[in-house]
Amino acid sequence: MNPSKIAIMGTGYVGLVVGACFAEHGREVTCIDLDESKIKKLKAGEVPFYEPGLTTLINRNGQNGRLTFTTDAETAIQQNDIIMLAVGTPPKGDGATDLAQVLGAAETIGKNLRGESLVITKSTVPVGTTLRMKEVIQNVTDQKVHVAFNPEFLREGNAVQDFMHPNRTVVGCEEEEVEEILRDLYRPFISPHSPLVITDIHSAEMAKYAANGLLATKISFMNDIANICSRLGADVEAVKRCIGLDERIGEHFLNPGIGFGGSCFPKDIKSLIYTGQEMQEEMPILRSVMKVNERMRYGFVDQIKKHFGDLNGLTFGVWGLAFKPNTDDMREAPAITIIEELLVNGAKIKAYDPEAMETASVDLGDRIEYHQNAYSAINQCDAVLVLTEWNEFRSPDWERVSRLLKNAVIFDGRNIYEPSVMAKRGFHYYSVGRPAVKPA
Repeated sequence: MNPSKIAIMGTGYVGLVVGACFAEHGREVTCIDLDESKIKKLKAGEVPFYEPGLTTLINRNGQNGRLTFTTDAETAIQQNDIIMLAVGTPPKGDGATDLAQVLGAAETIGKNLRGESLVITKSTVPVGTTLRMKEVIQNVTDQKVHVAFNPEFLREGNAVQDFMHPNRTVVGCEEEEVEEILRDLYRPFISPHSPLVITDIHSAEMAKYAANGLLATKISFMNDIANICSRLGADVEAVKRCIGLDERIGEHFLNPGIGFGGSCFPKDIKSLIYTGQEMQEEMPILRSVMKVNERMRYGFVDQIKKHFGDLNGLTFGVWGLAFKPNTDDMREAPAITIIEELLVNGAKIKAYDPEAMETASVDLGDRIEYHQNAYSAINQCDAVLVLTEWNEFRSPDWERVSRLLKNAVIFDGRNIYEPSVMAKRGFHYYSVGRPAVKPA
C-alpha cells in the first residue's frame, strides 16, 4: 500500500479539514463527493463553510496539485490504497445514528477496489460500526481489506490548529501493519506532548463519544451551578475560577451560558444514550446533560420576560447567531430556540453575526431582520441579546450603543462583560449565574 496517496470520501467539515492538512504536509489527497455543484465550487477555491485558515490551505494545495476534488468515486478508489470515510452520520428521530451514508460508501469502496487497501473511518460512528463496515466491503470484493477507526477531535473555529497540533491522535486497529501505516501517516503531528494512542477498534469508537459526553457534561454541570448561584446571590464566574484552578478539574469547558450546540455534542450524546438503551443502560448523567442544556435556552427567555413583562411589540437586537464563534454553523444553535421563543411571544428580532447570517436564514427565513453590522442591528431596539461570543462584541462603543437603544438593557448569554462595569456605563445588565445590576 502507498501511504503517500489518500482518498477521502466526503467533503464536509471533517473531510475538507483532514484533506487540506494532510496535503499541506506533502500527501497527495483526493477528496470525493457526489454533489457536483459542491465539487465545482471547491475546484474554484470556494469553501462551503467558514473555518479560519482552511480556505488558504485548500487554495494553496489545490494550486500545487496535492489536493484534488472529484465526483468520480470509482476512479479515486481504484487509484488510492488508503481511503478515509468522512461522510455524514446524522441523527434519527429516536437518537440513533443514521449509518446509511457510511455503509453506502463502504459498499462503493468494496465494488471498486483493485488491490489490498486500508479503509479508515473518520466519521463518528457507534461502537461496532467499523467492523460492520468491513463486512459490507468484503461481501462485494475478493481484495484484502484492512480497517481502522481514527476519530477526529476538531473544534469548529479552531479545526486547522487542532489538526496540526493535536493533544493526541487515537487509532483503533487490529493489525501491526495497519498501526505502522497510521504511525507513518501521522508522524508529522506526533510529539512527546502529542502522543499517538493505539487501541482496539471498539475502544477507539467509544473514546470519541466519551470525550464529547464528558465535555458536554462539564458545560451542563457549570450551568446547573449557575442556576443556583443566581438564586443565592453568588457569582458563578468566581466559582468557576476557584474550581478551574484545581488541576483535577481544569479551566476548560466551564463557561456558563445558554448552552452548547453544533453538529457534535447534541448528536453524539443522543447516540450514546440510544446505545445505552440497547445495552439496558439508562445513561442518567447524559440524559440530565441534555435536559440542562435545553433548560438554559428557555431560562434566558424567562429572564427577558421577567424584566419586560409582555414582549408583544418589543424589538430585540441580537448579537451572534452561530452556535459558537469562528464558525457559520447553526446546527443546534441556542440562538434558534431563543429567537423562536421571542417570536412566539410577539417580539421582533434584528440580528447580526459576522459569518452565520446566510446559514441562519435557512432556519429563520425572513421572520427576522438581518443587518450588516452590530450597531445597525440594535438601532431603536428595546435590548441587546448577546448569544455568541464573537470577539468584536467584547469592546463596542458603549456610548453609541446607549444612544441607539430605546432602553439601556443588555442580556448577556455568554458572560463576556463585567456586571459592575456595565452598571457604571448606565446599563441594566443581566448575565448567567451572576446577580443582575442596575445603572449606577
